[in-house]
Amino acid sequence: DAEGGAVADPAMDVVDAIVDLVENYAHPSNNGRYTSVIALFLKDGVKYFRKRVASKKLKAFPLSDAIKTRFAVAMTRIIDKGMYSKNSTMRYVSSSAAGTLAYLAPSVVLPLVTSRFGEAILDHTA
Repeated sequence: DAEGGAVADPAMDVVDAIVDLVENYAHPSNNGRYTSVIALFLKDGVKYFRKRVASKKLKAFPLSDAIKTRFAVAMTRIIDKGMYSKNSTMRYVSSSAAGTLAYLAPSVVLPLVTSRFGEAILDHTA
């Protein structure tokens, strides 16, 4: 484990750095021309990560549960903001990505989704 309990992995370091940069632009109140690019990054990132996890060609190099968790934590930072976006595409992509990641790292995604759903029920917005 690296500092802060995160697993040391150069590729994940890059993913974290990208998420650090785009997270503020994914904020629900921001709805610029870059929103669709962030949605595309989220959609394709989760799609290709899922394919990598399921790849039969790369079974000799499996991804650890810690890497799956670290990826899910990074992507949920965008998903959490995207669920409330003014942009319908970003909302759709965020919910779809959350569903996909829930299979790969349920301990990361399901608490987020259930807490947001609980808030929506309490506020009568569900």
